[in-house]
Amino acid sequence: MNHTALSWLNGKIAGLFGIGVVARTDDTTAGQQLQVRVLQNETLDVEHIQPYGLTSVPLPPSADGTGAEVVVYFIGGSRSGGVALQVGDRRYRLTGLEDGEVALYDDLGQMVHLTRTGIVIKAPLAEIGTGAVLTAANGVVTGTAFDPYTGQTQFALGNASSVVRSE
Repeated sequence: MNHTALSWLNGKIAGLFGIGVVARTDDTTAGQQLQVRVLQNETLDVEHIQPYGLTSVPLPPSADGTGAEVVVYFIGGSRSGGVALQVGDRRYRLTGLEDGEVALYDDLGQMVHLTRTGIVIKAPLAEIGTGAVLTAANGVVTGTAFDPYTGQTQFALGNASSVVRSE
């Protein structure tokens, strides 16, 4: 293969992927649409393919231009056919997880963390199933829930290690 052919092939391969910043999100369509800034003067509209059962809406960029980062695949190397493969936002990413741990989190500090020893939920309000609402303040949990299997209303009042009683 000659040098010209290798240069052409290298350019095509390099043009398949891009990394950019999410500028705007439209989450009203079946496939989430992102406007992304890939190069200094290049803004593109791409579809964000998300995994089944999990969805999110990236936050807009900060005033300084930092924001959610996106990896875009350009089908056939065409800049008009981009698909967002991955979106992440290092401004809010949880750090310090142990090997094998998983977490779901947002920019407000809410999270569900599957640790090596159990599940940690941090949120001002947790709604569980139909009609179940638990609130926590200063380590005290209060709430009620209807158990459709037993027909009983469950009440909780106390710290996280308290036993829930039913009536």
